[in-house]
Amino acid sequence: MPADVTQWRLTHGAKLHWQELDSRLLAYDEGSGHTFLADETTRQILESVGERPKTCQQIIDGMPNVNGFTSDNISTVLKELAAAHLVARVHMSEAL
Repeated sequence: MPADVTQWRLTHGAKLHWQELDSRLLAYDEGSGHTFLADETTRQILESVGERPKTCQQIIDGMPNVNGFTSDNISTVLKELAAAHLVARVHMSEAL
């Protein structure tokens, strides 16, 4: 029976530019024209996601400084990023 596996990718057209601002990061999304504040963990997640769909574990594996984050932690951040239209869910069926 197939299981539903959620993967994540950057939204189409997203192209992020980063600038340090005090202890936070200012990000500009060239694709949407939106600017937002983020922390280093969010930046690592967005850079790890990329344009190809990845699971939470693949995203964690691509982060240089995981600092004890779990799939649940990353999933929460990804849902917030999805609400801001920076990432999108990709549902894949995987045969068990």
